[in-house]
Amino acid sequence: MADRWDTVVTVTKSIDEILVATDTKSIDERLVVTDTKLIDERLVVTDTKLTEERLVVTDTKPIDETLVVTEKKSIDERLVVTDTKLIDERLVVTDTELTDESLVVTDTKITDERLVVTDTKPIDETLVVTDTNPIDERLVVNYTEPTYKSACVIFKLIPLS
Repeated sequence: MADRWDTVVTVTKSIDEILVATDTKSIDERLVVTDTKLIDERLVVTDTKLTEERLVVTDTKPIDETLVVTEKKSIDERLVVTDTKLIDERLVVTDTELTDESLVVTDTKITDERLVVTDTKPIDETLVVTDTNPIDERLVVNYTEPTYKSACVIFKLIPLS
């Protein structure tokens, strides 16, 4: 039987149309995502890591509308990060994958100066987290629990009319 892998998502909200996501983590301490925010219409992502040293991504931020990505690295030959670019002052990150075929992340973009993350899925059929919807300009995460040690959360902020 596969190990149970619960996921807890807390304190995810938008403040004045600025995205602030904190404290998204798994109970078994494998995934910790903190401090993903839009500050003054600029994307700042810090401290995304697996505590078992399988994935470490830190300090991805734009400086004066120029994208700077630091510390993209492979640990235990599991992390591959490719194709990080700015298109028309919007962030697009594609093809972030673990070489053991357990995670594929595609299509991370800013649309109309708001963060949209779509199509995060594992190849090994372990993803069961879906349906993130903003309601009244606040982020709501509806999730189910995967039965194996792999997961993703789909964040989406839709542009205001």
